[in-house]
Amino acid sequence: FLRRLSATLLVGMAIPISVLFALSVLHLLEMELNVVTILALMLGVGMLVDTAVVVVESIVRRAGLGDDAKTAATQGTMEVATPVFASTLTTVVVFLPVIISERNEFTEHLASVGMVISLTIVASLFVSLTLVPMVAARIYGGGDPGIASWFSRFRDRYDKFLAVVLRHRVVALLVALTATLSIAIPFNNGFRIDLSDGDWKNNFANITYRPVKGLDYREMEKFVTEIENFLESKREVIGEGDIYSWFTDGYALTRVYPPSELATEEYLTALRARIDEILPAIPGVRIRTGDGWGWGRHSRRGGGDRGTAGTIHVRLRGDSSTLLDDLGQRVAQYLVGVEGVTEAEVAGFDEVDELRLEPNEDLLGRLQVTGDEVARSISSAFAGSRLSQMRTRSGDLDITVGLDEEETDTVAELRLMRFRLTDVLELPIEEIGELVAQEAPDDRHRRDRLANMSVSVRYSLGEKDVVVPRLEQALAAFSWPVGYQWDLGESWSGRGRNRASFGEGLYLSIFLVYLVLACLFESLRTPLILMVTVLLALPGVIWCLHLQGDSLDTPAAVGLILLCGIVVNNGIVLIDQVLRHLKSGMNPIEAIQSGARDRLRPILITAMTTVLGLVPMAYATQMTVGPQFNTLGKTIIGGLSASTVLTLVVLPVLLSFFLGSKKDVVDRQEIATDR
Repeated sequence: FLRRLSATLLVGMAIPISVLFALSVLHLLEMELNVVTILALMLGVGMLVDTAVVVVESIVRRAGLGDDAKTAATQGTMEVATPVFASTLTTVVVFLPVIISERNEFTEHLASVGMVISLTIVASLFVSLTLVPMVAARIYGGGDPGIASWFSRFRDRYDKFLAVVLRHRVVALLVALTATLSIAIPFNNGFRIDLSDGDWKNNFANITYRPVKGLDYREMEKFVTEIENFLESKREVIGEGDIYSWFTDGYALTRVYPPSELATEEYLTALRARIDEILPAIPGVRIRTGDGWGWGRHSRRGGGDRGTAGTIHVRLRGDSSTLLDDLGQRVAQYLVGVEGVTEAEVAGFDEVDELRLEPNEDLLGRLQVTGDEVARSISSAFAGSRLSQMRTRSGDLDITVGLDEEETDTVAELRLMRFRLTDVLELPIEEIGELVAQEAPDDRHRRDRLANMSVSVRYSLGEKDVVVPRLEQALAAFSWPVGYQWDLGESWSGRGRNRASFGEGLYLSIFLVYLVLACLFESLRTPLILMVTVLLALPGVIWCLHLQGDSLDTPAAVGLILLCGIVVNNGIVLIDQVLRHLKSGMNPIEAIQSGARDRLRPILITAMTTVLGLVPMAYATQMTVGPQFNTLGKTIIGGLSASTVLTLVVLPVLLSFFLGSKKDVVDRQEIATDR
């Protein structure tokens, strides 16, 4: 487009400087580089060059008109300084609603993306308005690189096409309106809005262990080791891949990770089925395949696990934990009868029994020792006592004195342990008091002052869209005690919150963009014309997602809000140039066509750089596990592509209604025909 290597290098200069600035600020804010921030950097790289492109193109155009290097750099930058500043501001303000929104998964994604993108484009604005013209003043001297012949022909054809469109303005608007209303077709053919928190992908087959009675982590480790050795001996069944295990008191899991190129949903489903068939029966523990973290490790702590393919976690809430335990069993039995449900079970794991010391009160009274002192002595023996640090060559070393775990493996060993009660007296624990075995207290956490429990419901793979409505209908018909509630876990209950956050964020973003544009153009009418570009992006978004089999999920919703600040940028640059021509004395129609012709190149360059920069995110970046952001890239690609094409045609037509009369258009066409 620019036909100068130096101009291209000037644009590219903004990329490393802006990215390094963003990383530096993230470091100062103690934010980490995770999947969201890295993908936001990918998105930011495609966007941050837009400002530099507009500035460099303006400088190149001024140099081509015969200005010396200093004048071209100064005048070219000043011509576009206001629109590029406004373009940056419109992109940044769309993230302001996050500040006042309720925190949930949707706003967390939006906040992370917004922080990274805002940092990169603000740094790019600084580079484009300072370093770029400074360097350009030294390299753009004399000579016009000209315009590529292919682009010259393309621009001439666009000019003629725009002249025809301006002559048939009503027809052009009807075509644009038809394209916008065409989004009804995808919605009538299965396209849906799914703003649940379940946009996650797993790349493993999960095996969970549930003991019949509470076992500590040492006992669980024995079961895990036995299953790991068994799986290693069955490589012909499980295939290649890594085996990873994790265990704690009363719970354990084993994961089989196949090679990433094989980890499709279909392969993992078949792998789980094969493992289910060969898993051995071990007395005292129930072993089975499952999804996510298994059957309710997180749900025991209140809130339900993340629903994945094949499993939905129904969350129950109420005042009494005891009543909730009984209610959970009844709900599980009830849900088994729902069509499409293969199994339902109360999620959770058994707690390990504990030993409670009931001290001899008479003994403590004679020794003048309190129960707290006994508790501290025993706690210090088990947890250890931290001593002062020892300085070594490699740094300070923490020293803790305590018992070896092997010394407390059995209750018999524990009974023989001696604990200090006074400065001169140590007694074995069986003389201090009586050890009583009892069930450990429930560690179920309360949320919003209510106890939580989850019921895991399994269904046939691929039937989620059918089973979920049936579950909701069945749960609504269940006879619930007063004060007890249910929802479909975090991922499903998040849909309502995410929809509300998305609606608030979208409307408020559009309003803030309008305020910025109103301040820029000092008009309430001109920004309304620009806001049409947001509507013109909508058919591109819906059709792009629908044709590729995607839905409008949470990442796509983030992209749609971001589009509100991106798509108006092309219109800002175009309208600003049209207003400049009007001030120079051109009639409205000439100003519209000349402005569109002048800004055709920067509009196409900025749109293409953003779209091409998002291709890796949309199609080449497949997360093997965790949240998926492919639809975010596809949303911006589809919306920006459609908006760019329609903006170059529809926006001049709308401007002609506000700035010129029908007679002006006809006269312009007659002059063009005579030529």
